Amino acid sequence: MISSYNGKYYNLVGKEFFIVPLPKEDEQLSSWLVRTAYKHQITPRSFISSYFPREYINKFWESDIDIKADKKLLFLLQKKSLLKEELLFSLTLNSYEGYLNERIVSTTRNNLILPLGSRARLKFLNGQKICPLCARENEPYFRKSWRLSFVATCTKHNTLLLSYCPKCNTSVTIFKIYNLESDFTCCYKCGFDFKIENPYYLADNSYVNELLDILNKGYVLIDDKPIYSILYFLMLKQLMKIICHLWKDEKYDSEFFIDNKFRQNFKYILDENLTNYELFHIYKEAFYILKSKNSFSIFCKKYKLLKYMIFKDMRYIPFIFEDALF
Repeated sequence: MISSYNGKYYNLVGKEFFIVPLPKEDEQLSSWLVRTAYKHQITPRSFISSYFPREYINKFWESDIDIKADKKLLFLLQKKSLLKEELLFSLTLNSYEGYLNERIVSTTRNNLILPLGSRARLKFLNGQKICPLCARENEPYFRKSWRLSFVATCTKHNTLLLSYCPKCNTSVTIFKIYNLESDFTCCYKCGFDFKIENPYYLADNSYVNELLDILNKGYVLIDDKPIYSILYFLMLKQLMKIICHLWKDEKYDSEFFIDNKFRQNFKYILDENLTNYELFHIYKEAFYILKSKNSFSIFCKKYKLLKYMIFKDMRYIPFIFEDALF
């Protein structure tokens, strides 16, 4: 909440931030920046316009700053906040490079990272998520891991995350606010308070914690054989696409429900075309299929999947899964 804002911009480009909140565990860079603006009792837009040179401003509003924060911008943030550059880098999605993907790029899609989708400074995709119960905490913030496709639930509260406003269906957005009495826990378009939304609890989301553990360690043991996390996550996404194709052709035997609108509009397998509920169940299925060589082999035999069908477009194939087909 912003209690004393007069609508003016001040030229503070050469100044350090007056107040610097410490980043929280697993926080996004964009979330930390907005919390810093709130500590200064000004809107995020005024904060950025006051403290940063003009050439940086569009980076915040027209792009995904959690991916596009380059070394030059991080150096500037370090000078203004006096926080270590390594700490600031850890808040970006680029810190997943070498663990989630071989490279994290700012010019195209990244495997398993949900895009925000920007048009005229507005976000229209499901890349940003929020937990209604986390929003009720004393100082809420947005987790970096919530930007991942397979993290559709809050691992703290076992609740389904929100990507859109339940009232007006507007994408969750960090930088924009509804009015001076609200913050980023409210829909910027209609003012709906995400804190009052009834949480949707899920019975078991332990697989999400296991996937995040693989991401943090950089490897996974399958049948006591190590696999680099990059290869594992490529395989996870590949299996997710196969499940969706089987479901589209009405061949997949599953208890969970995928909205028929996805089948009707089906052209490309894109995570942003699915709801968080659907993402939760699809990646859960894929995770347990990849639990062992045997479970993967059973899945392939059940749906009569051949090698070229499973590993299509994959440059690198984990040997344990390739070997499971023979």
